[in-house]
Amino acid sequence: MAIHTPNSTEAPRNGGNGASAGTPDGPQLDLLLHVDDAQTVGLLLQIPSGRTRDDHALTALRIGAMALEQARGRIDSDAIRREGDRLLELLQGRLGEHADRVNDRVNATLREYLDPQDGKFPERLRRLVDPRDGELRQVLDSAVASEGSTLAGTLRAFLGADSEIMRVLDPAGATGVVRAVEEAVVSRVNAGRDALLREFSLDNEQGALRRLVGEVEARHGKLAEAIDRKLGEVVAEFSLDDEGSALSRMAKQLEQTQDALDSQLSLDNAESALSRLLGVLTKALAEAEERNAAFRENLSKVVGELAVRKAAEARSTTHGLAFEEALGEQIRRRVEAVGDVFEHVGSRPGLIQRCKKGDLVVTLGPETAAPGARVVLEAKEDASFDVARAREELDQARKNRGAGVAVFVWSAQSAPKGTPVFQRFDNDLVLVWDADDAATDVVLDAAVSVARALCVREARAAARTEEEIADIELATLEIERRLKGYDEIQTWASTIRSNAEKIADRARKDAEAVTKLVQQIHDASAKLRTDESTPSR
Repeated sequence: MAIHTPNSTEAPRNGGNGASAGTPDGPQLDLLLHVDDAQTVGLLLQIPSGRTRDDHALTALRIGAMALEQARGRIDSDAIRREGDRLLELLQGRLGEHADRVNDRVNATLREYLDPQDGKFPERLRRLVDPRDGELRQVLDSAVASEGSTLAGTLRAFLGADSEIMRVLDPAGATGVVRAVEEAVVSRVNAGRDALLREFSLDNEQGALRRLVGEVEARHGKLAEAIDRKLGEVVAEFSLDDEGSALSRMAKQLEQTQDALDSQLSLDNAESALSRLLGVLTKALAEAEERNAAFRENLSKVVGELAVRKAAEARSTTHGLAFEEALGEQIRRRVEAVGDVFEHVGSRPGLIQRCKKGDLVVTLGPETAAPGARVVLEAKEDASFDVARAREELDQARKNRGAGVAVFVWSAQSAPKGTPVFQRFDNDLVLVWDADDAATDVVLDAAVSVARALCVREARAAARTEEEIADIELATLEIERRLKGYDEIQTWASTIRSNAEKIADRARKDAEAVTKLVQQIHDASAKLRTDESTPSR
């Protein structure tokens, strides 16, 4: 989709293919849109051209812009998450490669030193600990094994019978170490006992016990005096008679704070915070009421104009023509998408002289199983019709347009109350469709598929394709059964709000079932086309 924006800001213009953003009193912008996206073009072509299509495109643009604005944060977070995942994956790959390289180097080094066959460490260990001629064996033999070894000589010199240490350790010797230790221990014990007794004697003025008793007596007297003095100071701080006390100062501060709060929360003071807040709220409410009144007035005017326009259209013959045009556009898009030919023939006579019965004609394309078969559609927005008269109308339309299958499409505004949205009477289909409700378009999808399937059945009735015809019949009957539930959905939607979940579930299931059945009809029709060149079973 290409968007061309003019350089200047202009007021919105009536009609045309431009779309203006903004309110009459707000900012405005003219856009000239060139749409080349196939899906978007298909959706816009479903809307009648002119002001209706412009309004629809403007609404879609506004919704899309709001959705993009709300999704921007999610898009940024998704981009960051994807970039983080990519970086983590890259880092993991790099770490894996580094681990492989380190592992290879460690394995090579370990093999060089620890390989049991030709490693350096096993060879060096064998030379060191060989029990026959190893280096360790040689050293031990020279140091401790022989009678004349170094260890033997050293032990004889220091621990022999005539050595100095043996003379010192002799317990009978007067100068031995045992006697000296005994005398030193006895002397130390006696001295420690006498010193301890002196420290715990009250007769010793310098003893520890005497000093402890004196210090306790002195500290007890000072503590009592300090407690009395501090208690008096605390009582004085909590006296209201003393203006300088802590309690008096706190009371004055509370009184000043209370006066300030009363002043700010009083409506009698025009400068108080509450009065200013009330003024702001009053002004905001007045402005909001003015805006609401203007909005209600504008809304009432728009609704009145729409009601007058709809009433005028309902009274004129153009309303029926508008319904026929809307139906024709919907049918044309559906049949041309599958290769069929669409004609709007309501303004010219058919096979019957001066008879214009049959508004729309669909001719099946050459790629179908029934090429050239015709389906006629009659669009009616007339409350005077009933089902019997509708079938009479279909019989005349079929003869006038040379069709095998006829479809009567009632406007939802003029159909009798309680009429099912989809009925089938052999080769006649009677539908109820609302041109203003896109949810009822599924009825047109089902009708197109069933009508094409009935044409195939008529064209192939003489051929031996009973299985495919049976599939088409079963799918057609199931579509009728499913679409009968559409009346229940409309009743639930208009009468009971609590059934919203039930309505959504039923509508989803019926829509899915109809879609599957339409696909089943298409598959059966395609199989019929492929069987045309094969022998009959």
